[in-house]
Amino acid sequence: MPSSGTTGVSNYPSLFTGRFGQNGKPTYSHVSVTSEMITITTYEVEKIGNDPLYHQELDKITIVKCNCESSCAPCTHETLTLTNTQSYSNVNYVITDELRIKNNATVTFTNSTVRFYEGAKVIVEPGSKLVINGGIFTAACLGKMWDGIVVLGNPAQQQLSQYQGTVASTQAVTE
Repeated sequence: MPSSGTTGVSNYPSLFTGRFGQNGKPTYSHVSVTSEMITITTYEVEKIGNDPLYHQELDKITIVKCNCESSCAPCTHETLTLTNTQSYSNVNYVITDELRIKNNATVTFTNSTVRFYEGAKVIVEPGSKLVINGGIFTAACLGKMWDGIVVLGNPAQQQLSQYQGTVASTQAVTE
């Protein structure tokens, strides 16, 4: 059995140099666990005398638990920004933060399911258009609300598509 401070692997520190925020120097990871999330923060350690000083945050990862009655759909996109006219058919997307349509793009979803985590939303910028033909835009988790569709525009301008965002929905469900 290796003694304290020895791994038994030759050149062990170099295995991690430049990976996971580690630079070959001693590190310390702080793990925080709540009912909602797990956060792991890695620090570079400097030792001054007998007291370690957690000098610099190198890495941080947070894993968020989805509190659903049934399991959440796995995330496919955190933020999806669409800037060109395009069509999607029979896709299944799960958005954790935002689906944004901009730059005068027209984006069409046909017979598709797009699910949103709590607090996520769709934003349609002025001059852009969202078309939903069949399918559903809904929450990713039962009992949790998403923020819906936000259509942006310029109230000082005429109600023309070049100044306002547009949404068209045919045989689709938004809930």
